[in-house]
Amino acid sequence: MDADRGGAVKLVKRPTESEHSHPPNQEESEAEKLTVRMKRKAEEHPEQRAAQLLRSELQGTSCGVLSQLLEQTALVCTVRRVRQKNLPPNPI
Repeated sequence: MDADRGGAVKLVKRPTESEHSHPPNQEESEAEKLTVRMKRKAEEHPEQRAAQLLRSELQGTSCGVLSQLLEQTALVCTVRRVRQKNLPPNPI
């Protein structure tokens, strides 16, 4: 197979400078960390209601971080989905 191509290996290097020209968004990073923390708490405490967990985690969060989060309904669905993953299925 390599004989058909002449056995040469073509090496492609990435550019030395980043293609991004904007500064990193710290608020977006904090929002990601907050979402992961909420998911972890939902796994550890499945008995806690989703709205209660959100209220306790979002208390004291800056407006900039809140603006980078998903909408409240989507966050509640995410927390419920994580909680239900480890619960037994409902009986039929």
